[in-house]
Amino acid sequence: MWRQVVLWTSALGTVVALAGLLLALVQYRVRYVGLMRWHYRAGAVFGAFALTWMLSGWLSMQPWRWASSTDLRPPVVHALTGGPLDLKRFPPFDADAWIRALDGRAVEEIEFFQVHSEPHYIVREKTPRSLVVSAHPLEQRRASFSHESIVAGLSNAMPHVPVVESRVLADYDSYYYDRGRRAPLPVVRVRFADPDRTWVYVDLATSMLVAQVTRRQRVERWLYHGLHSLDFPFLYSKRPLWDVTVIVLCSGGLALSAIGAIMGWRRLGRMRR
Repeated sequence: MWRQVVLWTSALGTVVALAGLLLALVQYRVRYVGLMRWHYRAGAVFGAFALTWMLSGWLSMQPWRWASSTDLRPPVVHALTGGPLDLKRFPPFDADAWIRALDGRAVEEIEFFQVHSEPHYIVREKTPRSLVVSAHPLEQRRASFSHESIVAGLSNAMPHVPVVESRVLADYDSYYYDRGRRAPLPVVRVRFADPDRTWVYVDLATSMLVAQVTRRQRVERWLYHGLHSLDFPFLYSKRPLWDVTVIVLCSGGLALSAIGAIMGWRRLGRMRR
């Protein structure tokens, strides 16, 4: 029910905003007075942003499941881990060995995981930093997993899905990013030649899948996040420029809507009289 309400109201809002822009073009030479003049001016300046905001909100609900696609996540995860987690391959807990391995660090969480069937731990401290510890022997892993081993594991596990390109990213790109810069770096980006042209991102430190983006999701990234949240590389990471831009556009949209609501209420009053 919630999805249908959002779909229909955002679709109606898109039609109304588009009609307003078309009227602004058709009636360009008409001289308005009073509130109508301000409504026309606000619509001419902020109407396009109102239209793209409504349209992107409608598209975010995936009408007709337009951005749905095949999920490569299960075979990719299987290729990187080597299969289901086998707890029997992890040694019994030894407090003294852990103290030596972690150099006395305060640990908040320990996660069990596998890389190519080999047991490892991800140790999380109270800071955002994480450590990778091998289970045999119990010691910190100083080096990252190799780019070549990750790509080879994916290719061997999915021979029917060719790898088009792979590269190490030291910084975020347009589809894998985090404004707070907490998402892992560096990562390996692997592009596949499957029907959905899937890109996967693998953390070099842990050899774990951190993101998957299909062709339709890349389109959705610009149509929704770009148009709805002004999530563009040249603007999104620049504070407070992004905040000021959003506040100005929201204020213009609020003025446009408020003037239109007042005019509509007055017209209803005249009709009742």
